[in-house]
Amino acid sequence: WWVNGLGALGDVLGWVADVLGALADGLGALADGLGALADGIGGIADGLGALADGLGGIADGLGGIADGLGALADGLGGIADCLGALADGLGGIADGLGALAYGLGALGDVLGGVADGLGGIADGLGALADGLGGIADGLVALADGLGALADGLDGLGGIADGLVALADGLGALADGLGALAYGLGALVDGLGALADGLGGIADGLGGIADGLGALADGLGALADGLGGIADGLVALADGLGALADGLGGIAVFLLTQSPKPVS
Repeated sequence: WWVNGLGALGDVLGWVADVLGALADGLGALADGLGALADGIGGIADGLGALADGLGGIADGLGGIADGLGALADGLGGIADCLGALADGLGGIADGLGALAYGLGALGDVLGGVADGLGGIADGLGALADGLGGIADGLVALADGLGALADGLDGLGGIADGLVALADGLGALADGLGALAYGLGALVDGLGALADGLGGIADGLGGIADGLGALADGLGALADGLGGIADGLVALADGLGALADGLGGIAVFLLTQSPKPVS
């Protein structure tokens, strides 16, 4: 019987050895599982870190977008201001052109007055010529009277005729002198009208100069407005560039942050 007992004890000891081996295998598997769990937790930590980095990149990209939108708003505001300045410049140009047109109209009126004055001068010169002709006629008649007076020295009748002829000559001379005075008066009036016309021309030229000055100011304001528009467009381009950089940064972070596999 003791042989059988020893055989049974050997069987029990073998079973215990098998159980202990299985337990050792289970503990090894448990250790492997705990290591895999630790690796998984480490992968989760890495993924959370990458997620934090990605969120930080998104925040930076959103900040860049905000800066770009601010610059864009500033550029649009600058463009609006420059358009206002452009409108002011165009208004100044319109005012200058109106003043120029007014000055040209006044100049046309003054030139018409000058033409009238020159016509009056021509009339006065014509009357002066008539007066000089009358003086010449009077002098001829006076010469005739003096000749008749000389011829009439032979008799009182001839003297009387000579005196009559002399009186006629003196009358004609008086008429000629009156015509001369009239012509000189007309000439003076024509010269006065010419002086007024020249003064009007000076005023018209001054108005034209003012209109040209206003036109130059309007063109200067227009140039300033166009320069401001160019500056606004540059600022707009800078804002769009900053916006593009922000969007590119977000895209880079989203593309580079791929999820890591958990073992």
